[in-house]
Amino acid sequence: MFGGIGLQQTALLYTKVANAAFLTALYVPFVPLMSWILTRQAIGLPIWLAVILSLGGSFLLSGNASFEAQFADILVAIGALFWAAHIIAIGFVTRLIDAPLQLAFVQNGVCALLACIGAALFETPQIGDFLPVWKELLYAGAISVGIAYTLQLVAQRYANATAAAFLLSLEAVFAAISGWLFLSQNLSYLAIMGCLMIFCAVLLADVLPRSWFEKWNHIKAK
Repeated sequence: MFGGIGLQQTALLYTKVANAAFLTALYVPFVPLMSWILTRQAIGLPIWLAVILSLGGSFLLSGNASFEAQFADILVAIGALFWAAHIIAIGFVTRLIDAPLQLAFVQNGVCALLACIGAALFETPQIGDFLPVWKELLYAGAISVGIAYTLQLVAQRYANATAAAFLLSLEAVFAAISGWLFLSQNLSYLAIMGCLMIFCAVLLADVLPRSWFEKWNHIKAK
């Protein structure tokens, strides 16, 4: 969680909200890929297609941006690996420990501690820096982290990791709309195409019926 949040928020200094959100959604195809690495379960054709679409969409989303923005987008994409691992870890832990509120408290506490250490090492935080944005920080801390990630811990006791990744990826849609409404951050046509490709990758990864690809699995089995 700290790895995902740290990379994402650092990248937001240089890239658009929509870019960060849609690139973060790369964790949708990353989750089954990482699950395959850990469990050696076969990966079907939809996942491979989703990976290809995700990579192409990522290129269109940030390919024409400045160097700083491209570097920031790379940070977000790396952060998606942390988010994928986070989803898989939560799915495993919540099946062993039926105490989501306690887990949320420990998770958020450890994340906050690591963030404080990172801030002390790489930044010069002062109380005066936080006062102008205390409302935004309160919302981000209490709602986005405190409530949202606690609900994720509660819900993942009943949902598999891939399904959870797909539902969580809806943040990309809300982020793009919010960036446009509140920050006047518009996307180029190429960036919109990149977003659509990543969205299609999300659909391929977990929504389309597996029966559509049974022929591929049959051929692969032979």
